[in-house]
Amino acid sequence: MLSQTSLGITRSNPQEMKQNISCSAPETPLPPNLAAGLRGSGLPDNEASHSISAWLARRPEVQDESGLASGGLLLRYGPDRNETMAPRNEAFFTQTSGLLAAVMTVHPQVEQRARMPLTAGHIASQLAAPPFGLLTGIWQAADGNAFIERNGHLHQVTEEGHWMPVPVGGHDASLRMIGRQADGNVYLHDGKRILRAGNGPAAFHSTRLPAGAIARIDATGALRILHKGQLMTATNHGQTVRDISLLRPAKGGTGFEPTPARPIDLLLLPHPNSAAALVLDEKGRAYQAELGGQEAIEARRLTLPEGMGHEEGWVITSMGLSSDNAVHLLLENGEGHRVALQKTSDQIEFQPASQPGWLTIRCYLSKLRGYIPMPMRQCSRAHCLMDMHNLGI
Repeated sequence: MLSQTSLGITRSNPQEMKQNISCSAPETPLPPNLAAGLRGSGLPDNEASHSISAWLARRPEVQDESGLASGGLLLRYGPDRNETMAPRNEAFFTQTSGLLAAVMTVHPQVEQRARMPLTAGHIASQLAAPPFGLLTGIWQAADGNAFIERNGHLHQVTEEGHWMPVPVGGHDASLRMIGRQADGNVYLHDGKRILRAGNGPAAFHSTRLPAGAIARIDATGALRILHKGQLMTATNHGQTVRDISLLRPAKGGTGFEPTPARPIDLLLLPHPNSAAALVLDEKGRAYQAELGGQEAIEARRLTLPEGMGHEEGWVITSMGLSSDNAVHLLLENGEGHRVALQKTSDQIEFQPASQPGWLTIRCYLSKLRGYIPMPMRQCSRAHCLMDMHNLGI
């Protein structure tokens, strides 16, 4: 089922989009709510409006629309007679802090979870906030502040919507983004210390990180370190070290059995699931672990939706939290197709949410919004369309 869906959704193919959309492409009027959001983008020549108008010109007529809890607008199209497997729903974001305009294609399986009759409102109710941090490197903290790291420097969005560099004493040239963590804050590291980004006093964890270690922050603000298959936690009485055992479903039976796979990444979950964590192995498979107790941690491999497992050629490339604390997994297969799975606090299993769409920018956007170094390969054309997964702003 998924292979047919993936082949049919040609609109998510980067090369096809570059060939089909040009500066001279026909345009269609924007829905009023979408146009209002784009007018606030700050571009004097309405570049974003023209680009998304051309995008919509290649879509069937809009049947219905609905606002999204995360601030976007969901458009539901009529059926496409020429492409029966084409998705019917797309989410547009024009008021996300630090981001000009983004389009996320809603996965067709979302319709299977929505109530009948299918409306834009019913589809929108199934979607958590999108994983913009994973897709663009722009991370939003619980207080609404947005941050990005480029070339070892931290930048923050001002109240006027401009990107401005943030001085970080003694660490300006060596910072690396960790992202939003379970306590709702955005963190960075310099290889030795952990820094919390924000307007208030910075939080430094002075624990020296071993080479190759992964630093994460739990819901209480405590530092946890994944290193060589062990989870280290700093306490008032020193440091605890616990082995992580990865378990897979037992072959030909019930229960779980050990696997030789190695843990390479960790995502600590926010409240109300703060006693749990996700673990990623070296082959791109996810596990869930309960962190209570003092014994070795057992992490059980997750079963992903039908057709999206490792045996079908899909691997998890990253995992993280969105602005509403939903947990997201980004998957990719050998053909380059990408899918985002989401899980909110009231959901039991991960569910398909979207396929990373497109973000339309002008190459001078970095100057309009405050300078951020941008790879030149993404500025080879005055009118750039790029896969959000590889966004370089």
